[in-house]
Amino acid sequence: MTPDGVVYLVDSGRLLRIADGGATSTVVARAERAKASAGESLRPALPGRALDRSSGSVYVAISEERLILEVRPDGSTGVAARSPLLWAPYGGMVDRNGNLWVLETSAINAVRVRRIGKDGKERLF
Repeated sequence: MTPDGVVYLVDSGRLLRIADGGATSTVVARAERAKASAGESLRPALPGRALDRSSGSVYVAISEERLILEVRPDGSTGVAARSPLLWAPYGGMVDRNGNLWVLETSAINAVRVRRIGKDGKERLF
């Protein structure tokens, strides 16, 4: 939920935006038919979402494709981050400095957090 009362949620593979007054709009129509900028097909499993309050972008974890999709306020999309082989993103957040924090899990059920700075530098925790 954003400070101004907007709620983002996933329903049947769609990313929805619900305004404070109740107006609902679709941000990503059918995830399995949408395309990320790098050409990856999106699947309906969108386990985690994060909001960048300064830019208005929403970040969506697409585990099966091992990527974090950025959905900008104008509706355009781009790949914000990609998890390495054997790892998949399951959620995250954007801190007040604009760093993207990604929760990842591995094929052997290990868990880690990856911080991707605005400058592109990464750190694992």
